[in-house]
Amino acid sequence: MFSNILIAVDGSDISYAAFNRAVEIAKWSNAKLEAILVVETRIGVSGPMEPSGEIIRQRLEADQQEAVDHIVKAAADAGVEVSIRTEVGSAGPLIVKTAEKLGNDLIVAGSLGKSAFDRLLLGSVSSYVAKESTTNFLIIREKETAGKIFSNILTAVDGSEVSFLAFNRAADIAKQTGAVLHAVYVRSPKDPESREEETAVTEKVKELAAAKQIAVQVHGEEGHPGNVIVKLAEDLGSDLIVAGSLGKSAINRLFLGSVSSYIAKAAKTSFLIVRN
Repeated sequence: MFSNILIAVDGSDISYAAFNRAVEIAKWSNAKLEAILVVETRIGVSGPMEPSGEIIRQRLEADQQEAVDHIVKAAADAGVEVSIRTEVGSAGPLIVKTAEKLGNDLIVAGSLGKSAFDRLLLGSVSSYVAKESTTNFLIIREKETAGKIFSNILTAVDGSEVSFLAFNRAADIAKQTGAVLHAVYVRSPKDPESREEETAVTEKVKELAAAKQIAVQVHGEEGHPGNVIVKLAEDLGSDLIVAGSLGKSAINRLFLGSVSSYIAKAAKTSFLIVRN
């Protein structure tokens, strides 16, 4: 499924939940797992001799070490090896650059970090990574809960190759977790040909599901794709949305580039952006 995973951790509960999910995915995929912890240079006073700035930096370094200790223990308990990188700088660009350098094929991060005061918010960081990275990106929004890692998955398809790739990723995860799998095609009210395309896409999705020996429920909806996907995920109780980062075209407004950006901001559930 994936071969080299990068997980961003900042010591918050949501980042530890994201780490636990990254561990599970690494175990399914027999993937290499690497963690990155960043002390933000934007925090505190700019002058290196300012006492308040130095105190803040010392506290952040202590928090970073606590996070390292936590994930080392969590990985050991799960029987997974993890390589850890600690960095100083701006978290978003460092995560993207590190993933490119290491050749990661999945980045995992929580959607919120420790606090607004500390400026270690993974909310702004996850938005940056979602926009700038060329790597598959899993945004975790829920804190860790008992039971299945994912139980109800919704994937968006629009007839593009990347949307079918996203469906295959979703199907693989569903098989591993035993999750219920849904797919949605969103018709454009301004495109009379979209109903015909919906039929073709539905058949393709069913073929892909049959090849993976997994059941799928396909939904046909009409409206703005981002709004429809987010609302349907809420109605279905989905705990993971999967979509491609690019779709068919800008002309018919069903391209998943802008849609995935909308979902990353608006959805209340975890979201996997598939790029390759």
